[in-house]
Amino acid sequence: GLLNETDSYYSMISTRIQYIDTSLNQNVSGSKHSTGKSDAVLQCQSLYQDPIFQKKLLSASDEFAALDRLIKVGISVNRFQQEELNACNAG
Repeated sequence: GLLNETDSYYSMISTRIQYIDTSLNQNVSGSKHSTGKSDAVLQCQSLYQDPIFQKKLLSASDEFAALDRLIKVGISVNRFQQEELNACNAG
């Protein structure tokens, strides 16, 4: 839900878990997502990133509109938590 604010999200997570020593488990490594970049995937990405399509989808589906609202609330909560963390770190 915070795709537009990934840097601040990862910063918040890092701040919250900075005490964990990840060097203790050296066998863990990341990997690419299993979904490839086929033409169909690229077409879907393009369609769902289109603001006009997004508005049509939200107006046609109460469920998607509710999820959109939930995401916006999550972003607001994240911003509030960031302000709180910054205030704690400053004091």
